[in-house]
Amino acid sequence: MESPTAEKRISWYLKGPRGTGDYEAPNVLELKKKAFKDPLTNLNNREGLREIFGKYLEIYKRNIQNASLRVFLIDLDGFKRVNDRLGHKVGDSLLESLAGRWQKSLRQEDVLARIGGDEFVVLAFTGEEVPILERLREGFSEAVRMLNLPGDLEVGFSIGSARIGEGLNESGEKIEFDINNTDAKVLLESALRLADKNMYNDKSSKKDERQ
Repeated sequence: MESPTAEKRISWYLKGPRGTGDYEAPNVLELKKKAFKDPLTNLNNREGLREIFGKYLEIYKRNIQNASLRVFLIDLDGFKRVNDRLGHKVGDSLLESLAGRWQKSLRQEDVLARIGGDEFVVLAFTGEEVPILERLREGFSEAVRMLNLPGDLEVGFSIGSARIGEGLNESGEKIEFDINNTDAKVLLESALRLADKNMYNDKSSKKDERQ
């Protein structure tokens, strides 16, 4: 039998939701297994994310007209209150539960990483933000429900996203990059800076609504 072509492999990654299709791109999936891991959640850490991003960027360059490659930066709201009131063991359990539920909610080809204490990143091929946001909200609600946290302990998350190819420069100005002539690390880190700014805008808007 003829082996799948590169085009077919790429098409599966851009279109295939979890559980569909009979082909799993072995090079990318093997890379995901070998990437550097966060010891608490077993998710990729920042270095692991960078390794996988390089592979995904090559796919994106060949299919830039079909879908955008985006990063979603997630920061938990109220996580410090969980640690202060219930202890760090419960806080760690929340992080582990979130990692597990988000892994199940997201598509197989989406990459979830933990890059800080309560900061997570999703790297995903997507035409729009809404499906990813819905999957994250669903997974978050399930994780919190499983832990049976006190009802008066408000926890949530704020999120910001950015398309690979856009970002912020060192001066904080929004810029566009030529993805074919820009280092992968620069593309990722700049997009994360923009996503971080958008995430804090989301967090600030929630504070304004409560006032």
